[in-house]
Amino acid sequence: MTAFTVVQAFNASRLQQQEDLSVLAYRTALFTRMKHTSLPKSEADLLKKAKPKAAPKRQSLEDQLAMAKFVTRALGGTVD
Repeated sequence: MTAFTVVQAFNASRLQQQEDLSVLAYRTALFTRMKHTSLPKSEADLLKKAKPKAAPKRQSLEDQLAMAKFVTRALGGTVD
């Protein structure tokens, strides 16, 4: 067996590993996104659109100011 043949065999096995991992990652991402407790019977069920999540609550300006004052004091600064 020549060195070239060994390199070809290694590259072929590496490509197969990458292909297997990409398929696994694709299926895992779809499964995780849909948050199923059990695997669906078909991939068409996986591809259905998930319900949108509610928007996160925003901090009020007063809360932001209080946090800024707290951090400033914690870092040794002074607040007027």
